[in-house]
Amino acid sequence: MKKSLVAALVVVVVILLIMPNFVGGGIQSATVQTLLTMIPDEASQVLDIRQTEFQRGWFNSYAKIEITLDELEQLTGESAALILDMDIRHGPLLFTPAGVRLGLAYADIDPSISGIRAEDIEAAGEIEADTPQASMFAGFDNTVELGFNLDNLQARNPEARLEVEGLRGSSQILADLSNNASLDLNFLSFIIENGSFNLSIQNMRFSGSESDITRPISPGQSSFTIKRISSTAPLPLAINTVTADYQLSQDPAASDYLNLSQQFQIDELDWDLPVNSLQWQFELSHLSRELVDNYLQLIQQSQQTAGANPGQISAQMTTLGQDLLLGLISERFAFNNTFEINAFDGDHSLQLNIDWPGLSGLADFQSLDPQQLLQTVQIRLTLDADQAALMNSPFAQTVIDYERPGFLIIDNGRVLSTIQLADGILDINGELTPLEQFINL
Repeated sequence: MKKSLVAALVVVVVILLIMPNFVGGGIQSATVQTLLTMIPDEASQVLDIRQTEFQRGWFNSYAKIEITLDELEQLTGESAALILDMDIRHGPLLFTPAGVRLGLAYADIDPSISGIRAEDIEAAGEIEADTPQASMFAGFDNTVELGFNLDNLQARNPEARLEVEGLRGSSQILADLSNNASLDLNFLSFIIENGSFNLSIQNMRFSGSESDITRPISPGQSSFTIKRISSTAPLPLAINTVTADYQLSQDPAASDYLNLSQQFQIDELDWDLPVNSLQWQFELSHLSRELVDNYLQLIQQSQQTAGANPGQISAQMTTLGQDLLLGLISERFAFNNTFEINAFDGDHSLQLNIDWPGLSGLADFQSLDPQQLLQTVQIRLTLDADQAALMNSPFAQTVIDYERPGFLIIDNGRVLSTIQLADGILDINGELTPLEQFINL
């Protein structure tokens, strides 16, 4: 029994000693090359990202990646690069700061900047920072995890001071090229002091995911939160809990179309203006994926071929904008907006809904008939406001003036209005009016 146990232990030890060398044979493709291929096309077109060195060992390997920005060098005349030195440990048994893990490789990444001298920066100020920690883990299932930590950074000069504490970032790229990322930022203070400006931000966080990082537009979601923003000059203010949520999803009824939703919210404002909180919800449904992809490709082509001629760039962007607008007019989509705000000590809401069934067959803008457009679009605008709050605001006279012709209705302390446009007929609080009375078609 003891001999069998010893033999099994010997086999395990031999495997653990030999396997790193076999794993090392594919370590470059599992780490560096995989990481480079996962960089989005948009970043690759702006940044010059390349592997400049790779050394393979039995248990460890070493790689160096250099990232430069050509436009920055052309602008400043100085060559600067971000250098990533990667100390790669071979699997299958990996000792990481999070504990022992099974995988292909784990890499400690040492970031540095070449072409910029520390004395040039410190001549105008002082910088104190802990050593940033970056890492990468490659699993057996082709999953790649990236991490970044910076515990403390303080930078100051005679005009400004920046303090950052607890910067944490992580990203997971799965084998199907989907991505899950999170970034936690804890700003102790961000202060610019030049005698007229002061700003402080605390506890900022970002998280997001994307279904396909190789595509310019792919379904995904993201959220952004700031716990507090405060300032004493030039505008004294305190903002508590700012959140923004974004989601791009595939239309359930048509795989070639996307639905976009966004929400922005401020829970509490304390400043000179009489606005205490606000929320904005935005939805755009049935957006053509092909239309968006083609437009992004045309923009990229324009940036690559336009050169430095501002007139040519402006003309191309105008043409691209017209093509996008013409494509939108041809397609069906729905656009919904909701604004909720607490102002003048009252709650108010405004909703705008636009339903566009599309006009197919348009060749150019010259063939667009404004009358046909107004006969096709459907618009609904709804207002629900607090009467007492508005009467104690600069809008008091507006409420009085618009109540008389029936544009506004006062009901149980609320100021109400519903305006609809459908089939060329304008409906104002139930009163139907042909649009020709307002617009000369």
